[in-house]
Amino acid sequence: MTGIITILQNKRVALPYIFGKYAFPVMQKLFPGKLILYHIFHDVNFKNAKLASNQQLGQKHLQHVRQFVKEYKFTNALIYQHTKTSTEAPALPSIKLALQVASDENADIHLWMEDDAIVFDPNCNTWFTTLANGDVGLYRDTNQKEMINLAYFLSTREFDNRFALMLEEYKKHMSLPSNKGEWETYRKHGSQIEHTAWRASRKPVLLNSNCAFRHHPYETYRRTRKDVEEWLQKIFPHITLEDIKLLETDFDE
Repeated sequence: MTGIITILQNKRVALPYIFGKYAFPVMQKLFPGKLILYHIFHDVNFKNAKLASNQQLGQKHLQHVRQFVKEYKFTNALIYQHTKTSTEAPALPSIKLALQVASDENADIHLWMEDDAIVFDPNCNTWFTTLANGDVGLYRDTNQKEMINLAYFLSTREFDNRFALMLEEYKKHMSLPSNKGEWETYRKHGSQIEHTAWRASRKPVLLNSNCAFRHHPYETYRRTRKDVEEWLQKIFPHITLEDIKLLETDFDE
């Protein structure tokens, strides 16, 4: 069996670096098969993006990621560096590439992360059993919001295939043939791509939320840099202060 982990990376180094150094080696040993780690590095500075994170993080942060890549600091990871852009959604090219590498590796199961989140799931040896009757594993229950939080979730090959087909036809205000409603009526939470992922899922399964953490600058579900530090030190007691200090570059509060 083959598993793949894709980190959608743009302007942050800390959590992708810490995951590769502390979490991935342990999960790789526990996983019942081959486990592969990819960074989908979007080497583009989104100056006009609406996301607060892209308004706060600029060219120097992008250069910091480039330097880490150049110096081979992301150990254990294969780097897929690209400059593709989308007028519909900045993250769309990276999401499509994550689906493509999962397909190329013939992955049976796929852990997704964004560069402001981290997962350490020692139960990865039971992922196949957990998703035996489902197609998506959620570290945060957003099913009632008609979205899948792309910061951290687990998917099967069947989900990835459906998601890829839906994204090939992605348009900002498209209407999909689905019994879950029309695009024009979706005015709830998250992005339309996160809503597309929800449409692509058939049976979400809840995973252990304690295995995942994310920096969240907004008032709802707010998680500060200090919160991230405390979680990391709890999960990885041997983490170095030097590695913890990397958070100051990514999350300047």
